[in-house]
Amino acid sequence: PDIYFYWGLLLYDIGRYDAAVTAYNQLIALGHAENGAVYQARAEALRRLDRAEDALADYDRAAALLPNDLSLAVSRLHARMK
Repeated sequence: PDIYFYWGLLLYDIGRYDAAVTAYNQLIALGHAENGAVYQARAEALRRLDRAEDALADYDRAAALLPNDLSLAVSRLHARMK
C-alpha cells in the first residue's frame, strides 16, 4: 500500500494533481484512513486543483491525526486564502 503514497507524491511532483488525488483515495480505501500524512498530501493536491473546501476538510483531518505538525496550520491558512 505504501506504493500508492509514493505514487501520489510522484504524480503531484509532475503536476498530475487529479491522478495524485486518485492514488491517495486508493490508499485511504485500503485502510490507511488514520494516516495524517495521506490527508495532508491529498489536501495539497486538492488545493492545486482549486478545490479549497475539499482541501480544508483534509487539512482538518490531518491536523486531528498530527496535532503537533505546525506546517498544517500554514497550509490551512493558504487554502483559506483562495
